[in-house]
Amino acid sequence: MREAEADCRKRRRMSPGGNSENSLSVCDLPDNILADVATHLPRPSRALFAAAMTAPHLSWQRLRWKGQSSSASKAIISSSNWEILDFADIEESLASKLTDGDIGSILVCIDAVHNLEKLKLAGCVKITRYGLQPLRRSS
Repeated sequence: MREAEADCRKRRRMSPGGNSENSLSVCDLPDNILADVATHLPRPSRALFAAAMTAPHLSWQRLRWKGQSSSASKAIISSSNWEILDFADIEESLASKLTDGDIGSILVCIDAVHNLEKLKLAGCVKITRYGLQPLRRSS
């Protein structure tokens, strides 16, 4: 989790005066606020948001899909039922941009092995195979 917090600090935008100490980031919001905001997103977007609150998808790949979710991600994920994840619920223009790294980080973040029963990758045209590795232990 320490890596996720450090990464969030790195992503903070500098204020016009060059002082990042006074700038605000979405990471500064309380976890319950982030979880509440996430309930207004379609499930795939909610899962992407949770994964992004932990680390960029390349970090998930480096860690071989064994990343530690941040407290914000856990709050976002716990507020939803993840039996079905259908990418037809988001705009096709977004689904078509998702990569294996994006899908893999989502699957890890929602603990798909234990929670997901059905995955529909409608519009996810860039998925090849390695993004589905987190499902290997599922039945």
